[in-house]
Amino acid sequence: MAGLAYASRNPYTFSIIVGSSKMALADLTAQTLEAPGSSTALRELDWRRVSTFAAFGAVQIGVVQQFIFSTLMPGLFPLSQHLTATPVRQKFRDFRALRTVLAMTLFHELTVTPFLIFPAFYTFRELMQGDTFSLRRAIARCAGNALEDNMQSLKIFVPANFVNFLLVPPWLRSAFATAAGVVWASLLSSSRGKMEVERNDTPPSRLALKATHKTTILLADGQQSKERT
Repeated sequence: MAGLAYASRNPYTFSIIVGSSKMALADLTAQTLEAPGSSTALRELDWRRVSTFAAFGAVQIGVVQQFIFSTLMPGLFPLSQHLTATPVRQKFRDFRALRTVLAMTLFHELTVTPFLIFPAFYTFRELMQGDTFSLRRAIARCAGNALEDNMQSLKIFVPANFVNFLLVPPWLRSAFATAAGVVWASLLSSSRGKMEVERNDTPPSRLALKATHKTTILLADGQQSKERT
């Protein structure tokens, strides 16, 4: 109860702590699982990659997502502001309320996620790679992976955010989405976290990068190459 009281008084601070911790821990878990059957020492972990996910979580979840869930969405869907005080059973019998919650969920997943969350992630990833920053390259990677990334996100966040908008008070929605997205964060880290060693001078129109224990698969412009370590 003390934690919830603190979160209600300091929603942004609470969300920054939760968001950065969640993304960092998810990436640490993903890096460990990428090498099954072997013990990953602390010195072998990619800490730059961990810091990328922590920074992304602090900004995207702690600030941007908190604003979207607690301020923007209630403003765009005024009816949702009355749902917090409505008894749970009554919510499920109120067709107008359910329709509003569904609209909020679809709005978030079809606009915020593809046009804000993923572009922000790929931009952060580009900044943290330690090479010359290229916004064009970040956008190209985001566009090339858009279908797979968003389909993966929809499977998790359509049901999660439906429950979120229906049952959770606005100040706690960002933290709830963060908790519900642990699986998504691990999948995103495992499939998109690993940094490339080689670069093509021309930003690829399609680039998907997947990390496994011994093989890095690069798909660039439809040509598949495998680099074995």
